[in-house]
Amino acid sequence: MKLMNIIDCTLVILENLNKFENIRDASRFIFTRIVPLIKEDNIDISNYLSRLIGNILIVDNLKITEICDLIRFLGQIIHNYQYDSRIFELINNLFSPLIEKVFAVLNENDGSLNLDIERDKINLVKAYLSFLLN
Repeated sequence: MKLMNIIDCTLVILENLNKFENIRDASRFIFTRIVPLIKEDNIDISNYLSRLIGNILIVDNLKITEICDLIRFLGQIIHNYQYDSRIFELINNLFSPLIEKVFAVLNENDGSLNLDIERDKINLVKAYLSFLLN
C-alpha cells in the first residue's frame, strides 16, 4: 500500500505542476520503477496510468524527447501487462491522442534547419516504429 501512496502523491504533483519538464520526467521515472513492483501485487494500475499519460499528453510544449520517452514507457507497460484487458483498453483510448501528438510534432516546420531538432525527430520516428512493431 505504500507504493500506492507514492503513486497518488506523484499524480497529485503532476496534475498541479505538469507544465514543468522536470516534474513530467520524474513522474515517468517513478512509474517506470514502480510498475514492475505493482504487477507482482496484482493491483489495477490502469486508472493511475490513464491519469499519468493524460496529464503528460495535455501539455502543449512537450519536447520531442519527452514524447520518445513516453512511447518507450508505453512499450514497457504493454510488455508488462500484455494479458490485461484493462491496459489494452487504456492503450486503445490513448493511442489516438498520442499519434496526433507525434504527427503534429513531426509536421512542425519553422523554416529553419536545426540539426538537433531534426535528430530528435528521427529518434521520434524510430521510437514510434519500434512501438508499432513490438
